[in-house]
Amino acid sequence: MTTTTSQLPTIYTHNCPNCHAYAVINYQDNTITVPCSGCAQDRGWEWNGHTCYGVTGLSAQYKRGATLEETVLAVFLIIRPRFIEDSSVLDGVTVDQHILNTMIPDEGKELYNKYVTQDLEGIPQAVYDDEGWIAGYI
Repeated sequence: MTTTTSQLPTIYTHNCPNCHAYAVINYQDNTITVPCSGCAQDRGWEWNGHTCYGVTGLSAQYKRGATLEETVLAVFLIIRPRFIEDSSVLDGVTVDQHILNTMIPDEGKELYNKYVTQDLEGIPQAVYDDEGWIAGYI
């Protein structure tokens, strides 16, 4: 799905709380230039005619869209534990099958599987600056 600038929702008409909190907004015309990752996923990982993974919990502080790696890592570190804690919504599939089928773009599935099959030493660890923001990964 290709979204042209005229199709971009304005922050005033878009009813997504994550976009209201974290999206990158062009304040000249109040359009969402980078949505939350959920809205990017809902639009087939495309926004404004380009591949877009949206803003994740790992890229929000930088006010930019996430990379594929950040998107996969955010799902693995932030969302996966929620499903492990409460798997009642999974309809008989494993947590990782559900995530792969519903939350990871095709080009990120191999990376997600790599995270699942490695121990935590193989997963990038955040490095924080003096103010508590993520400064990078090691």
